[in-house]
Amino acid sequence: MEGLLTTGEIVNPCDFLFGEILGGLNCDVINPRFWYSGDPVIKQGWLCKVRDDKTDLLSTENFTLIRNQPVDIIVAYTVGHGTDHLSSITDGRNKVRKLFEIYEQNFPGSYTPPNYEEIYPKEFSLSQNYPNPFNPSTTIKFTVPLDVKRETSNTKLVVYDILGREVKTLVNENRAPGSYEITFDASQLASGVYFYRLTSGDFMQTKKMILIR
Repeated sequence: MEGLLTTGEIVNPCDFLFGEILGGLNCDVINPRFWYSGDPVIKQGWLCKVRDDKTDLLSTENFTLIRNQPVDIIVAYTVGHGTDHLSSITDGRNKVRKLFEIYEQNFPGSYTPPNYEEIYPKEFSLSQNYPNPFNPSTTIKFTVPLDVKRETSNTKLVVYDILGREVKTLVNENRAPGSYEITFDASQLASGVYFYRLTSGDFMQTKKMILIR
C-alpha cells in the first residue's frame, strides 16, 4: 500500500474532504501517505472526521520464500477494551507494546524493537520564552517525557503576575509525550514582569518574562 487515492494521486491532508488536522499543527508537515496519523486521544494531528463504520486493509513488506521450504509467519491481533472509544485506543496501544515484549522474550535478537525513549523526550523541560522582552505576544516551548505507566500526563502551564495572581491558564489537560509550543497573547495586559509555570506530577518549573509596551 502506498497511501494513494484510487486515481494514483497523493492525497492533500490540507483540504481532504474526509479528514481534519487538529491541535494547531501545520498541514504541510503531515505525511500524506500515512493516512489519519493523528492521535484522537489528545485530538492532535490528521484525523478522520467521518463518523461511520470503517474498513481497513493492512499489508506487509515482501517475504523471502524458498520453494518447498516451510516458513513460519506470525501475526498478532489485539483489541483495545476501555471504558469508551478513546480509552480503548490507549488500552490497545498498551497491549501492542506488551506484544513487542512477548515477541522479544520468545525470539530474542530477531528484530529491533521500537525504542520509545529515543522517540520521545526523556524529561520535562520548560524553555525561556521568545522573544523576551515581548509585545504583545511570545512563544513558550516545553516538553513532556514518556511515562511507561501511562500514555498521557496531566500538564498545566499558567501565567502569573508579579504578585502571584493567576493571569491566564495556557494549558490544563493531559498531554502525550512530545514537544510543544504555545503562543501567549498579552495584548490585554499592562507592561511589567510576569511568570509562567509548568507543572505535571512532581515536576514544577517557573520562568520570568517581561512585557513592554
